[in-house]
Amino acid sequence: DLDALSELFGEVVVCNSIWKVIRSHRNASAIYCWWWHTSVMVILLGRLLNIKTVVTGAIHMFDLSGARDYYSGSFVFRLATALGLSLADANLFISHDQFRQVTSHLHVRNPIIVRSSLGKVQPHAQEYVLEARKNAKKFAKGKVVFLSIVWQTPDQLRRKGVWETLDAMVILKAEGVNYFEWIIAGKEAEGTEILRSKVRELGLSNEVTVLTDVSPAKKSELYLAADLYIQPSWCEGFGNAVLEAMSLGEIG
Repeated sequence: DLDALSELFGEVVVCNSIWKVIRSHRNASAIYCWWWHTSVMVILLGRLLNIKTVVTGAIHMFDLSGARDYYSGSFVFRLATALGLSLADANLFISHDQFRQVTSHLHVRNPIIVRSSLGKVQPHAQEYVLEARKNAKKFAKGKVVFLSIVWQTPDQLRRKGVWETLDAMVILKAEGVNYFEWIIAGKEAEGTEILRSKVRELGLSNEVTVLTDVSPAKKSELYLAADLYIQPSWCEGFGNAVLEAMSLGEIG
């Protein structure tokens, strides 16, 4: 998102609080926000200052995994989300599923589907991908490498099927298959230590590696080195990680 904004505007200021927005709003053409419920005060500020607000994110209206969805969220969460969707000047969705799911249940002002894309610096040439994957596999030491990219919150770990996949890895190991490695990479959150404890509890410390806050370059290396991308989600609109994995020749 930051790359796309940098191409569209002469200057992009990243703000992590409403106070920084207030200090930085002069001459701003637009305010771009992630997540409606956390951005509602910024959206209201934009309307007060007559600055266009554009908001994106993902809302699970229902979730088969049992993780929190819109209707199981608190009243404050539902109210803030609904206000954000109805007050923002434009609301961006990256899949038809998310568009239909949200707009069929809530009033959404100016909903727009934006095709998810990879950055211009992302190599797409088949020859490059094949050669890069060949070089990356030299360091795999004969192991089959699985990969999952997951924001490591309890809800996301449940939604992405991580616990069920760990159980599958236990069965795999019990059957004498020990030449595999599963790398779970993603932003560190309150579920990270829960995940690491579960890995130790299941006796998978040698087979499962948990990485946090990897750089974009490192993430590309992980995609290239992996044999199989795993994302057995209970509920998913369209995951950017799947698109990234496909672009780098990975199957899943």
